[in-house]
Formats: sequence, structure tokens, C-alpha cells
Amino acid sequence: MKTLLFIIVAIFLSACSTKSSYLLPTSNVLHIKTVKTQIGVKEVEVPDYLDGDKILVKDGLKIEEIGSNFAAPPSKLLTQNVIKILKKSLNNPYVFLYPWDVKSKKGLIVDIKLDNFLYDSRYCIVEGTYYIKNANGTIKFAKNFKYQELADKNPNNIIMTLSALFDKVALEIAQKIAK
Repeated sequence: MKTLLFIIVAIFLSACSTKSSYLLPTSNVLHIKTVKTQIGVKEVEVPDYLDGDKILVKDGLKIEEIGSNFAAPPSKLLTQNVIKILKKSLNNPYVFLYPWDVKSKKGLIVDIKLDNFLYDSRYCIVEGTYYIKNANGTIKFAKNFKYQELADKNPNNIIMTLSALFDKVALEIAQKIAK
């Protein structure tokens, strides 16, 4: 009887336990220049493996997945970080999630496509392409980027490092817009 009671209590307690979720923190952002142009940020395109709440850990040809359990889909978290960084660094309250009616206004569209967001042989790597477009869709600036930084294999450190590397991309975009 005591064993049955113990099992019931253990099941109850395990059902009540909390599951950890990750947010993507943003770096401290400094003001670059005030830019009052309306800016639309398209949802960041991420590799398929990232939308599955997993961070890839690659070691040579071997690939492991670390369950990351993001608080929201990574594409949405990354997009929100870009919006926050552009608002702060450009002192611009007119940065919104795209699509919005920019055709009738002068404005810019920011579009980021990630090819890699992973840990590979002791390095966190954020790689892809970003576009800064005019409101009519013509490309004003485009760049392929690759940032990497040495990190240990601890999931918290991997996510923190990947987030910081992605913030560099958003800050670079802010600097291009400020020119």
C-alpha cells in the first residue's frame, strides 16, 4: 500500500513539475542614430531544423540535436529581437512586423534568411543573408553574413552565444539603415 501511495505521489509531483523554456535574450543596444523612416521587418526565415525546437550540434560528420524548447517559435523570437534592436538603436518607434501598408509610404523592409543557426565543432555559427529593401520591393542593400564564436557545449551557453551572434546581424542592419 505504501508503495502504491509513493507511486501516486511521484506521478502527481512529476505532472506538476515545470518545463524549462528558452527565450532569446537581446544584447544591450546603444543608440546609433535617430532614423524616423517606417521600417517593416519580415518574419525571419530559419532552417527547418530550428522550427522543430532543436539546436543542431555538429561534430565532424556526426550530428546531435539538443532539445531547446523555445518559449515561442524561433522565427518569431528572432523577428521580435530584430524589431527591438532596430527600435532602440535607431531611436525609431516606427519599426513594425511586416507586412503593412508601405506601398503608400516611404519606408524600408528588412528581410533576413538564416541558412545556419547551429553549434559546430566548438563554434556557434549564425549564417545567412539579409536584405534591406525600399517600400516598393527594390533591393537597397543585400549581404551574405557568417558570424561564429567559440563556445562550450552547454545548451544555455549555445543559445546565449547564438542569440548574441544574431544580434550582431540586427545591429549591422541598423548601421546600414543609419547611413
